[in-house]
Order: sequence, then structure tokens, then C-alpha cells
Amino acid sequence: MCPHETCDYSVLGLPSEMALATHLHLCHEDSPQTPIFPNIKTRTLEQALEDAIKTNNLLAITALATELASFPERKKGFVLQALILGHREAALVLLDLIGIPSELDHVNKNNSAIVRVCEVGDEEIFDILVEKGADVNILSRRESVLTLACQNCHLSIARKLLDNEDYKRGPSHASYDRRGALVLASTYGHVEAVV
Repeated sequence: MCPHETCDYSVLGLPSEMALATHLHLCHEDSPQTPIFPNIKTRTLEQALEDAIKTNNLLAITALATELASFPERKKGFVLQALILGHREAALVLLDLIGIPSELDHVNKNNSAIVRVCEVGDEEIFDILVEKGADVNILSRRESVLTLACQNCHLSIARKLLDNEDYKRGPSHASYDRRGALVLASTYGHVEAVV
């Protein structure tokens, strides 16, 4: 039986000494007036979006990118992160929600979104990047995006670059210089790029 007269268990009793001890501890010991909350580590929206991209959580990516779109002075490089991880659908969502030129032209370790799609040959994302104003003249390790497209035999992207009025052709891109697009394409066995 509970020794506190105002408690229902003072009349009803408890089945064991252990149950009585638990009841007294939970119900009648003085507890602090201030509630104790677990220690929760806070994260910024940007950190949460990076984590959502890593796990390819499209629902979280959509919600967080929508929220971040209203902050022009935010961190950049989310589209590139999704492309590097091979999360194509995440990249498409991010392009739709936060695909502004400063996001598209973000460079990290000689890599940018346009460089990445020219390496892997994703024509749909290439078209979206160009449409949204990505810089087609960005260099990666001193190589043009045309060189990367030819080197990896992505001929439709190479043709689109050559047809793009914003693309500035350097003298070595179509030359027989050892780093030219044609030489690299033939070196890697992509004869169809040379023809």
C-alpha cells in the first residue's frame, strides 16, 4: 500500500514491493519543475539538405530545397553533390527548385554540374543546365567540357556544345594538340567522335 493518503494506491495497494518502490519513485519523489529534454543536436537547413542528398531522400530534398530557395545567400553546390553521388532524380528536383546560375556554376575540386554531366553523358540534365544558364566554358583540370564529352564519347553533348552560341572554342579544342578534344577522343578509342 502507498503511504500517501491522497493516492489511489493507498486504498488499492500494489502487487509487490518492487511495484510499490517504482510507484513511489515515479509518482511521489520530488522532480524538478523544469522539464528535462534530451540533448538534440541542431542542424542548419543546408546541413539537413546535404544529409537528404546523401541518403537520396527525395521527399526531404524537395521540402528542404523549397525552403532554401528563398535564401539567396545560402551555401551552393547541392546539384553537384547529387550528381557526384549519382542521384539523378535528386539532381532533377534540385535543378527545378534551386537551379540558379550561382548554384549551377559552383565549382568544387575542379568539378561543376556541367563538367559532371559531360563526363557521364546525361543529355537531359545537360539540356536543363544549359537552359538555366550554366557556364559551358568552365574548365576542369584545364580541360574544356567539349574535351570531356569527346573523351567519354558523348557525341550528342559534344555536338550541342559546338552548336551553342555561348560556347567559346579555344584553338586546341578541335586541333591535333595533345590535349585537344579530337586527340583525346581518338586516344580513348572513340573514333566516331573524330569522324
